[in-house]
Amino acid sequence: MKKFKFNLQPVMRLREQEEKLKQKELAASMHGLNHCRGRIEDSLKVMNEAFESMRRAGCGELNMGRIILHRGLLDYLDVRVASLYAEHADLAKAAEARRCELVEAARKRKSLENLRQKRHADYRYDASCEENKYFDEIGSSRTVLALIKETARRSRSEREGKA
Repeated sequence: MKKFKFNLQPVMRLREQEEKLKQKELAASMHGLNHCRGRIEDSLKVMNEAFESMRRAGCGELNMGRIILHRGLLDYLDVRVASLYAEHADLAKAAEARRCELVEAARKRKSLENLRQKRHADYRYDASCEENKYFDEIGSSRTVLALIKETARRSRSEREGKA
């Protein structure tokens, strides 16, 4: 019997490459999301340090210039954190979209893989049936040959017995 060949193998390879590409895109998106999360944490840390510095300054001598400077820094950090949260939300949406694309690509690849496995199982079953048929033919031809030899031997012995 001829060797098993899956006709959709090039399509399956294409789907596997597509899935790997989607995995890389998701990884890049997650990396950007984590980087944004780190920038948010850094900004919040600076904001807390500014609050702490302002609190410490309030215990001592009050300097209007220093208060205005701290207030400006806090306002800037507040706007920056808000924009980082908005960027984080956008990146999270993009990451979720990439995740959905990856799931779809994996589903397509898996469906082709399941089809390949089913066709390979059918091929093995057909090969087994063909092999059994071949051995049955060999067995039946040997049986027929043995019957012919037995019949020939009997007829010879009958001829020799008559003679």
